[in-house]
Amino acid sequence: MDRIVLCLKWSSLLSSEYVNVLYNAGRSNMTSDFRFVCLTDDDSGFVGGIESFPIPDIGCNHTNVASWGLAQVGRVSGGPSWSDGQGAVCGP
Repeated sequence: MDRIVLCLKWSSLLSSEYVNVLYNAGRSNMTSDFRFVCLTDDDSGFVGGIESFPIPDIGCNHTNVASWGLAQVGRVSGGPSWSDGQGAVCGP
């Protein structure tokens, strides 16, 4: 089973540096390989290793998009094993 870290970044309220810090924290603290996926409206400034995808238009606000993203990860990986705000680490 893959480990996936999922985050959501939209608007200019937070810079890409916050996503980079989260990615680097994962690299520093996880002993096995993982995918780092960010749903975003602007992926400029992301360091290598971060997979970015556009925020999907599912007809609701961004809070619900975060829930949708977690559901998609759960569908692929068997469910989140950790969740905090807008991030999730999935896998063993």
